[in-house]
Amino acid sequence: FNHFSPLSDSQDVLNNLSESERFYAARCLSNLFELDSKLSLVRRKDRNDVVFEFSGRNSTYNQLSDGFKSIVTLFLDILTTAKMFGFESAEQFNGIVLIDELGTHLHPKWRIKIVRELRSIFTHAQFICTTHEPLCLRGLNSDEIVVLKKEGNKSVKIISELPKTEGMSCEQLLTSVHFGLHSTTDLELNYKFARYYELLAGDSESDECKAIESELSEMGVLRGILGGTRREQLVYRAIDKLIAQSESTDIEELIDSSTLTDELSALWKIS
Repeated sequence: FNHFSPLSDSQDVLNNLSESERFYAARCLSNLFELDSKLSLVRRKDRNDVVFEFSGRNSTYNQLSDGFKSIVTLFLDILTTAKMFGFESAEQFNGIVLIDELGTHLHPKWRIKIVRELRSIFTHAQFICTTHEPLCLRGLNSDEIVVLKKEGNKSVKIISELPKTEGMSCEQLLTSVHFGLHSTTDLELNYKFARYYELLAGDSESDECKAIESELSEMGVLRGILGGTRREQLVYRAIDKLIAQSESTDIEELIDSSTLTDELSALWKIS
């Protein structure tokens, strides 16, 4: 493996495909994109190149959208590499494919299905991908996902015990252990919540913690977090503190934990 080796030149690959290879590539790409109209790869004899013909128009590779090009480039590079090692089709290829930032430039509807479609075409290949796109987790089992977390100068931490993503909304994924956002509203609010939870995990009675709590309250974001009555405030503070101390723990585990039950029971008695 040579990570300095560039991807194959897609237009050059297209121009050198045989007629049967063009037909096969067009069929695979049609499946990848789930196009409403048939996709054909047509050789223009007058210019000695290959164009994409679909939806009643012809487009060269360079005229395609960035998202379309990224998928075409990925497919053709894997196909070219497979041929280089003696595989006759994508289905036969059983190598390992590394993809950095899967989903970049893709329309949301393609992000949702890209994993499923790659699996359906490269049935024997193993894909190892990174992504910051929550929709790209669709089609993955929980044991196929790990989170790599870097904090300051510490070594990278691997989190493999993750909640199931099935049924999670995009916002739930973003605020889960997978992506670690405290809120999907704005960046400043995320910073404030991150610092708030950091202080709750340590010195929750510090002046800074109280100041941030007051600031968040004035912004109106704590109305549903700290509650209105004293009882609600105590309960939500206990929950927030537990989240702060167990940031990498699945919410379902926190709900079932005896620590949460004990703390809430104690607060209920004194409130």
